[in-house]
Amino acid sequence: MYLDFFTDTYFILSIALLSCSVYLFIHKKRNLSLVALTLSAFFLRYFMAGLDPFLSEWDERFHALVARNMMDNPFKPMLRKDPIVGYEYTAWCCNHIWLHKQPLFLWQMALSMKIFGVSELTMRLPSVLLGALMTPLLYRVAFLHTKSKTLAYSTALFMCLSWFQLELISGYFGMDHNDLSFSFYVLASIWTYIEYINNKKLSWVVLIGVFAGCAILNKWLTGLLVYSAWIINIIVHINSKETRTELLHLLLSLSICLLIFLPWQLYIINAFPKEASFEFAYNSKHIFTAIEGHKGSNEFYFNHFKEYFGKFVWVFVLVGTLVSLVRRPLSKINLALLIYIAVVYVFFSLVAQTKLITYFFIVVPIGYVYMTKALQIVRSIPSYGNVMFTLLTIICCVFIFRPDILYAHHDPESEYRKARIHNTEVYKNIRNYIPKDVKIIQNASSMHDIDIMFYNNDINAYQYCFWPQDFEKEVVDKNIPVAAFKNRPGYTLPYYIKNYDHTTIINADIIDTSPLYR
Repeated sequence: MYLDFFTDTYFILSIALLSCSVYLFIHKKRNLSLVALTLSAFFLRYFMAGLDPFLSEWDERFHALVARNMMDNPFKPMLRKDPIVGYEYTAWCCNHIWLHKQPLFLWQMALSMKIFGVSELTMRLPSVLLGALMTPLLYRVAFLHTKSKTLAYSTALFMCLSWFQLELISGYFGMDHNDLSFSFYVLASIWTYIEYINNKKLSWVVLIGVFAGCAILNKWLTGLLVYSAWIINIIVHINSKETRTELLHLLLSLSICLLIFLPWQLYIINAFPKEASFEFAYNSKHIFTAIEGHKGSNEFYFNHFKEYFGKFVWVFVLVGTLVSLVRRPLSKINLALLIYIAVVYVFFSLVAQTKLITYFFIVVPIGYVYMTKALQIVRSIPSYGNVMFTLLTIICCVFIFRPDILYAHHDPESEYRKARIHNTEVYKNIRNYIPKDVKIIQNASSMHDIDIMFYNNDINAYQYCFWPQDFEKEVVDKNIPVAAFKNRPGYTLPYYIKNYDHTTIINADIIDTSPLYR
């Protein structure tokens, strides 16, 4: 089965393109090599997007449903489109107006499904594209920093094979497409700032503002990260003749950034005041409180370096960073990249109380740059330097890709996976179990109502069942037909629903996945 897993057409195509890219790079056809590597990254991510034919538990199913509802109404983000009974607007898992995340990544998903149709794959497609584009972006950042095409190419290889990013695309990690999109726009803003350092064209100033604004429209104010290094670089070089111009450029860029993300904030405050006020306050709590039990020590992110950078080889990040710190002079680009890593690591490790593994990922691509710089040390060894560099790069690629863990997470023989596929097939074909005029489903498994509504846009599904008074008022008194899943452990169908004249019992077998979860 392990061999079958890695003989998928798109995986083989990705490996073929990767091999072609390496061949072209060795033969000095660098531009074609980068194109082939980017295509390899795309097909590898496409492979990942198609691995699981179901919506992941946390948080992909919620993102998917909100994005589906935005297909018809992009400026009214909704989880439950037409709530029948009362709900708690502060409960992001079960509410109506859904402002729990900024909207850009949801718009991207909605647009993809609008164009290509609704499915797990089309919902994940924007992440496939943005994830692949991070490979050439990082190549350019690494090249501008190191002035070495070899080091830049090795860095791009690491990005192409990044297991952690691949699992975001598959939906395996919580916040999935939200964090993938966020990391893309943060890297894009950093790339444009590095280009600006290299060439002070006004177009880069504009693009920094655009990409930073887009980053905020994905994950709020951490998207301002690019400006931290810009401000410090201005302070460090305060006596430079360019300082006044840079300050004006900084203000212009910030203004453009503001124009990108502020209109949405003003809109939701006006359109959905109570939900917006709650979410703005809730976001600030992440700094002072371990939200939803997501707590950890100050070493939380350091302890996850093996996931970000690969088991054992993560140490090269530290080596490369230390080497870059001690070498003089410290260039503007080097200082900027070091600042980005330091700001994110210190803020999320020592300041923010909520700890989530994905928070640090926005600077993981920069970590790959310093991994490569550490490997560069061996290139100076007489006779065997290049051979050792090549071997170490290959070893790093294997550990960064983590094929054994990848297989374990998506094992075709996994009981959890089989159960999720089975349940999803039932939900996709739910119309085969109920009359055409039924629009309400009761007694769904916990959170599975989200899946049902994603696959069936005209159905209002509910986990568990309405309270008797709600069922009487909203269903019986209005003589509305309903359907309900049959009795099963933990989900007993109440008599008032079972005995209602217009109830259809759904006799499909639903497997409880909670004991099997991951």
